[in-house]
Amino acid sequence: MVAVGGRSEHAPALLVTGAGEGRDPAPPVDRFGWRCRVAIVLLPLVITAVFIGLLTRPALPAPTFWGFQNTSELVRWLVELVSGVLVEAGGFAAVGLLTALALPRPRALRARLLRYLLCIVLVAAIAGALHLVRRDALLAPLPLMTATLCGLFGAWIGVQVARGRKPARWMLRQLLAALLVIGAGALALVHFALVDERLPFDVAPIRSEDKRRLVRQLRSGHYHPKFGVHARRLLLAQDDVDRLLTWGLSIGDVPRRARVRFDRRRFDLQASFDVPFLTSRYANVTVAGEGEVVRGVLDVELDELRIGAVPLPGFLRSQLVAWIIATIQEDADARDVLASIKLLRPQQGAVELVYGRGQFGSRTLPNLLARLGAHPDLLTATRAHVRHLVDAGREVPWGSQRFVHFVHAAFSEAERRSKTSRPELENRAAIYALAILLGHHRVEFLVGPVLDRELRREAKRYTSRVRLRGRNDWTRHYWISAAIALLSSEAASDAVGLLKEELDARIGGSGFSFSDLMADRAGTMLARAATRDEASARAMQRRLSGKFTVDALFPPANDLPEGITARELRTMYGGVGGPLYRATEAIIERRLAKCAALR
Repeated sequence: MVAVGGRSEHAPALLVTGAGEGRDPAPPVDRFGWRCRVAIVLLPLVITAVFIGLLTRPALPAPTFWGFQNTSELVRWLVELVSGVLVEAGGFAAVGLLTALALPRPRALRARLLRYLLCIVLVAAIAGALHLVRRDALLAPLPLMTATLCGLFGAWIGVQVARGRKPARWMLRQLLAALLVIGAGALALVHFALVDERLPFDVAPIRSEDKRRLVRQLRSGHYHPKFGVHARRLLLAQDDVDRLLTWGLSIGDVPRRARVRFDRRRFDLQASFDVPFLTSRYANVTVAGEGEVVRGVLDVELDELRIGAVPLPGFLRSQLVAWIIATIQEDADARDVLASIKLLRPQQGAVELVYGRGQFGSRTLPNLLARLGAHPDLLTATRAHVRHLVDAGREVPWGSQRFVHFVHAAFSEAERRSKTSRPELENRAAIYALAILLGHHRVEFLVGPVLDRELRREAKRYTSRVRLRGRNDWTRHYWISAAIALLSSEAASDAVGLLKEELDARIGGSGFSFSDLMADRAGTMLARAATRDEASARAMQRRLSGKFTVDALFPPANDLPEGITARELRTMYGGVGGPLYRATEAIIERRLAKCAALR
């Protein structure tokens, strides 16, 4: 009823029966938008790609002792490590992102939590499947936690994007702020970790007589009845351990130094490293704690681990020790090394080592040197090359060209295997195989056990009497020096060859020989040219898998002086570096420069 002009009139009633009566009903709200549909399609594809990528990705070789000495190789390894971690983290983050976007738009906290829970389930499923297929270490606590965190990070981004533009903009601001904080924290960490001065300690000097004494001491040992009839005990003073550290750290292109102090079951290690590419900056490391090995079981507890002015907290130290122990247990060679040690325990001013004598020399030492000197896949490649050369030796004709035939067989196989492998590694393995078979069987210590009993018997039968220009000794010099060159710099390898010649000049030796020295130098040059980089390695394979003569590998040397005694070397040649010595050395270098395979 409506009042009009003081009176009432009835107005027609407006009947409302529903919001849609009188017009077409509104379509229902589509909670599965275009983002959701795209995510639903992409999610299984991304999960499959992450699984296959992790399943087929080759494991990154652990950095070797000699790799740590070369800055460029170490930087390359770190780049490969960081890139691999970023790719893996990006894959799991993508899984989390698409998981969050594949569900309907979240309207409540419960819906957002569901996304995070589903993301955790998917990451765990991928890790579990990898573990079942290839026993992957991703199921270990730390890698699994890292993968889960990356997945949750991607899910968080997906949740904010699904909630709308405003939450997405807030998320971007948070990400930028986090990146700035992380960047500033990283710069501050580097600033405090790298200092202006080295740690104030004196470096133990290491001389030639010290090296010979240490080698004799390491080879010796006294009977220790507590651990069996074959156990031997060795007590190394901390000064000798310092000299061993100085000896090991002296190899490489970055100055380093270290010292260690021992107390009862305690050790205190200090080390200073020059930082590549940064002048007058040093990484000082201090490690202190308790540790011992008893019957192959390693027990270490770190009380302090400091890099510069940055101490690592206790939980990180514990994680580091756990990772080291787990890495040793997962590696067959490292397990063998540890198993051969009956006792390794710090004493007052010394360290006590008890080891199984036979096992330590025949198995443990070669495996240890393999871990220090080669990539893990180098041992497998060297075994394959040795097997190939022994088989090829059945067909290689006897005579003056036997040396050339073996080189041709080795590098032809290296070229074939390089279709699925790195040519530098294959050339390195080929040279090691030639050095083991034609140089000296103890070269096997450089890469680990290669020859079993049967293969050793076949090798002796089919790879013997290989002469270089009619001389067996030149063959041995050539390949031993080539193998040594693969372990260190060219200059260090030349020094080893020169040391051998100087030792020969002692009473009872064969005397100094310039022809032997040229064979040493030629082997060093071949190893360097064959493994310098990928292009050089492939060029060497093409050259030595085709037609060539011995002139490409080694020039005539019959007219060079031999059998020079120590007195003659000193009086006639002026010693090493004297006028006549340098003149003869120049003749050698000119001849070697004409060898096509040595350039």
